[in-house]
Amino acid sequence: MDDPTGAYTDLVAALESLGDDHLTTAATWDRYDGRKRKIFDAVLREADGQIAQDVRVAALEADRAGLKLRFVSSTLARVSPAYYRDQAVGTSRPPKSADLERMLSIAYDIRSGRSHVLEDLGDEVWVFSDGAETVFEPRFRHILTLSGVWRLVRHVTRGFVAQAPKTQPEPWDYRDTLPGIVQGRLASQYWVSRAEGFDAGTAQPWLCGAAEAFIARYSGQTDDGIDLTAVVEKIERLVPGMADGPPKTAMVGLLSNRGFPAWTADEWADAASARRAARAAGKEAPVPAAADVLVQFEAADRLEAAGRHDDAVVHAANAVEECPGHEDLLDWEQRLLAGEHDPSFDVHKFLFGTPARTADATGEDTGAADEREAKPDQDG
Repeated sequence: MDDPTGAYTDLVAALESLGDDHLTTAATWDRYDGRKRKIFDAVLREADGQIAQDVRVAALEADRAGLKLRFVSSTLARVSPAYYRDQAVGTSRPPKSADLERMLSIAYDIRSGRSHVLEDLGDEVWVFSDGAETVFEPRFRHILTLSGVWRLVRHVTRGFVAQAPKTQPEPWDYRDTLPGIVQGRLASQYWVSRAEGFDAGTAQPWLCGAAEAFIARYSGQTDDGIDLTAVVEKIERLVPGMADGPPKTAMVGLLSNRGFPAWTADEWADAASARRAARAAGKEAPVPAAADVLVQFEAADRLEAAGRHDDAVVHAANAVEECPGHEDLLDWEQRLLAGEHDPSFDVHKFLFGTPARTADATGEDTGAADEREAKPDQDG
């Protein structure tokens, strides 16, 4: 009673969770949403008959994929004749079968209104309903009350359980339910050397992991050695028989020590834009976060040098937002925005935390880099 709209929303969401695409049927055009139908009909009035028909069929099929139709169709498909017969005996104003489809549609709209714009139920739905399952509501005519949705939820859920396929008991791994256990991903240096998990399917994340491990090693974040001998041996066995593609590229990349490609400003811009688009779509190949920064940084630097300041600023923003709050990147972006082209951004410091080593005229190292001596037996 403290939150009747929240209760109504939860009950509708419970029904929605049992939605099934196989139970969803497309509406006919005469029963299609009138507001949508008017929009299509206005456009198709002058169209060829077959084209108009094809568009209507496509619109109905697209609507079938919608969550609302899935909810309504699945729920109706699970309502048995008993709902209107013996189960309705003794109830107050139970819904009629001809009205239930429309009432379910309204119930879904109420759930959406609460979820998206914090809209509350009208008092008619829960105040003074006295257990009635339907009630008059000025905006929608007759709709399901809390009592009505509650009986419908019980009916549909019981039918779902009764009709569910019976399965044999499965082995139970008690370790999954032990208290105090959480799942997490180990730092890359703890697993990139283990060749048993490496294959074509894991080549891309393995390349990313190896890069992360070496960055951690040379930045002083860890002293763990990285022995990729077994992984390299597996790559040498697998690559000759592999077709060209991302897994093969990743394996070859794991073995290579190539520097930046000799690309033009346009090629860097295209690569950075494509990477950004893939990142936004969630379809990118995994690389360390620093690599995503540097792709955008290099594109911005080349574009600024080519006199394309506005384009450079876009990629500079992408670089900063791939590593939010990094002070060196923020300073670099501000200088770029002010028109000060600074190609001397210390990438070594960004990657490893220390400036790149430099040598004076005598050949002595004058940089402030990490003083550890990297030993082959440690690095692997």
